[in-house]
Amino acid sequence: MALDHKIAGSEVMSLAELGLRSQTAAILLVLDELYAAVREDVASFADLYTKTLRTVDDVIGRVLDVLAKANRRWLSSRVLPWAIDEASIPKAIETSRALVRRVAVRRAVREIAALSIDPDLTHFVRVGCSRDDVPDVRAACEQLRQLLAFKGIREPDPELLLAAAVLEPEQLFDYSDDGMAVRRPSGQL
Repeated sequence: MALDHKIAGSEVMSLAELGLRSQTAAILLVLDELYAAVREDVASFADLYTKTLRTVDDVIGRVLDVLAKANRRWLSSRVLPWAIDEASIPKAIETSRALVRRVAVRRAVREIAALSIDPDLTHFVRVGCSRDDVPDVRAACEQLRQLLAFKGIREPDPELLLAAAVLEPEQLFDYSDDGMAVRRPSGQL
């Protein structure tokens, strides 16, 4: 899947990366809505702020700093498709790069999720979600809360994904008496 060069590069390498890019883009959109809703009337939103986060600019700055740091790591682990000749890369190096990228994407997801337990940001979002008098602020804070709580997309098991394309569900899973589906071990298909 190809994207433009503005949001995290030009090509999606995995589902986890797509989830991270989508989460980042959605958070940026929500921050824009939040800024538009809060910037005009600073005095009526004083209850949203703490000693550390005193303005909406501080809140947005905190989130943007974490997003930039988290996304910078996995982006730097990518190799642009046009920057090198594919034939010249040994398979071991290409595999190592893919593993480094996966680890960097997982780390970025954890760093963004850590924002959901930041005490100052949590205060801002919790109080913002309770503001029934300002629906725009309430909606933006609720969306931000949900986006920060998102734990990312895990990569599917390639073996299971391939098997699912050609087998029926009862051939892939053992259905126990309690109705729970348990994956059959390899070789027992």
